[in-house]
Amino acid sequence: MPTHTQLVRGARPDRTLGKGYYMDSRNFELNKEDANKRRSALNTLLADFDVPARRISELTPANLRWLKRNIAINNGSNPMLFVVQDLLSWLVRWENKKSREVSQ
Repeated sequence: MPTHTQLVRGARPDRTLGKGYYMDSRNFELNKEDANKRRSALNTLLADFDVPARRISELTPANLRWLKRNIAINNGSNPMLFVVQDLLSWLVRWENKKSREVSQ
């Protein structure tokens, strides 16, 4: 279990950790190193998925959003689909956070 997360009993869950405890993503600090590691993992996993090459050649914010919406269409039976969807969701949140910081 990650040590940098706060486990909250009865809070609105982002992900169930079992035995009634939930991971509360509001307590995560997103940093560039995490984003780079997750992008690398996503690139590795997407090699086994049926997606257009132009969408995975460069993981721009627009391509991440497109992948998040459409990844399940031709890949519903891939056992790693949920992992890829989690990575995409995290990276979209990361890109949104970065764009909010730049605009302020």
